[in-house]
Amino acid sequence: MIDCRTAACSASLQQQRLKQAEKILGEKVVSRILCFALYILGFERSSIVALLGTPPGTVRSFVR
Repeated sequence: MIDCRTAACSASLQQQRLKQAEKILGEKVVSRILCFALYILGFERSSIVALLGTPPGTVRSFVR
């Protein structure tokens, strides 16, 4: 099991990588990938909505 509480995160690298991925794949695809990855890691749907800034109910649609 992956324990995300001990992982280090760089805000500048995050922004750089997100911009690069969105340029290549598109914003919608990147959002869906992130949503699904967070869901797999065990985040609650309400937390995913708050993190990604998506409308409520979107997570359920992405996962299905």
